[in-house]
Amino acid sequence: MAEYSIESSKQGAARYIVEWLKLNVGMTTEGACGVTGNMYAECGFDPTLDVIDSNNLHAIGLCQWNGQNGEDLKSYANSRGKQWTDRDTQLAYLKLTLEDDSKYKALSNLYNLLKTTTDVAEASFQFCRQYEVCAGYNDRNSSENTKRRGYSQAIYKGVTTGGWEADGSVSTDTSVSGGISVRQGITPFPGNTRTSWSQPEEMGIVNFKNFVSSQGKKGVILGTHLKQISPKL
Repeated sequence: MAEYSIESSKQGAARYIVEWLKLNVGMTTEGACGVTGNMYAECGFDPTLDVIDSNNLHAIGLCQWNGQNGEDLKSYANSRGKQWTDRDTQLAYLKLTLEDDSKYKALSNLYNLLKTTTDVAEASFQFCRQYEVCAGYNDRNSSENTKRRGYSQAIYKGVTTGGWEADGSVSTDTSVSGGISVRQGITPFPGNTRTSWSQPEEMGIVNFKNFVSSQGKKGVILGTHLKQISPKL
């Protein structure tokens, strides 16, 4: 049986991502390690990675967001005033896509599993199957799933018993998208229970014209999430 390990120079990044996902998404250690193992398989924790995928579209970042998903990441980063290559921005985007299951297929089951599971292998498999959808994604024993499971288990061992130190200070994500908090359960305006706003200013977007033209999309508030809806809808 092959032994999987994480390069020593990448162990700090692994610990950082695991702790970020636990703090800001509420994932269990096992769930966070399952996600992080997939990221290592995708890009080696390089948030700047930009490659041409097998479908001839660009795949970028920690999760190698492909095609339109990559463009959505760039728009999201722009709304935060960040570069798409920023690691924390990509992690916040991952969180948003997991919460927003109306757009990113039916991910609510995956989201809930990652916050409750005590099984690293299951977390790795389900994240690969439902989110990454890589080669052999639906076969637990495919070479890809075997590799990702091995990385996830190595990360779990490293962060729980190996003494790995995060390569940065992990803090609560209080960032906003277009002026709206993307943290689950936080009402954008205290005391205001409305779930939709008719004016851009009410959405926290001061210059709505520039916001729309910069992204080519219309911002709509649903609950506490900023969702990007195509003008064609």
